[in-house]
Amino acid sequence: MNQAIILAAGKGSRLSKYTHNVPKTLLPIKYGQTILERMLSQLINNGITEVIIVLGYQYKNAFSIIKELSESYTEININIVENCNYDTTGTLKSLLVGIDSLPYPNEDFIIIEGDVICENKIINNLVKESG
Repeated sequence: MNQAIILAAGKGSRLSKYTHNVPKTLLPIKYGQTILERMLSQLINNGITEVIIVLGYQYKNAFSIIKELSESYTEININIVENCNYDTTGTLKSLLVGIDSLPYPNEDFIIIEGDVICENKIINNLVKESG
């Protein structure tokens, strides 16, 4: 397995005082690192080479930040796509948008919520357990 979809389209309304300019996935967590940066590092460390990031809320701002950030991650191909109707459709539509953008649609992939922080061994176990 070498591909993942990161679902980061939601507004994060419960954290609205922090997410008025960016989605939750771009919030800093430790040493200035964002949730997304941690996630990308974990995916790279576990052999993932293709990542689809589905955005919605604050798309233009998040797109430019992630595009610039992606230049630092040369080991991974990052494709940013938009769920234009994120505010009325929710997570399932974002997943379908991501699936439509997979480079290898007939192969396994990991789905990760964009605001999840987990230990590396969880990603490692997911990659090992394909199918």
